[in-house]
Amino acid sequence: MRLAAVAGAAPRLISERWFEMNASIITTAQARLLVEFSQFLLFDHFSDARVTNLEAPRQADWVGYSGHGGAVFHTSGRSIRAHVELELWSAQPAEAALGLPQFEGSFVSDSGRVMLASVTGAPSDVTVALPHPGSYVVRAVRLGESLDEDDTQTEAWRLQVWPESS
Repeated sequence: MRLAAVAGAAPRLISERWFEMNASIITTAQARLLVEFSQFLLFDHFSDARVTNLEAPRQADWVGYSGHGGAVFHTSGRSIRAHVELELWSAQPAEAALGLPQFEGSFVSDSGRVMLASVTGAPSDVTVALPHPGSYVVRAVRLGESLDEDDTQTEAWRLQVWPESS
């Protein structure tokens, strides 16, 4: 439950479900990223944060991990490209579909900008402006694999990002 206040009125409790139902997409971005080392990034390359400072999971079947600066996502290992759709939300959206590989974690962006990017950088990398510097949550869902128009193994991903509530 959250406490909500209207000017001149006493604060009242509002359920988390109300916030989910009233969350809206602020912006979207799409990228077709080169997958390197079975990974791609959502990271604040405009700050002093470094991907190498994030601690990777030890298990082989990880989907993602996050921390100061952003997040790293792990493809199936067969894919050469990732087609990523990022949705920036005003608040937490409804839960993701069950049964698909997914990850949810927090990250901090010091600059208020992140890049959907290949590990070593590529022309296909996309910069996304966040509403402000600060703490965010990312939910990543690996949607599936297919061959694209030039017969390249590609994975589809949806990333949902929203400000972390305090």
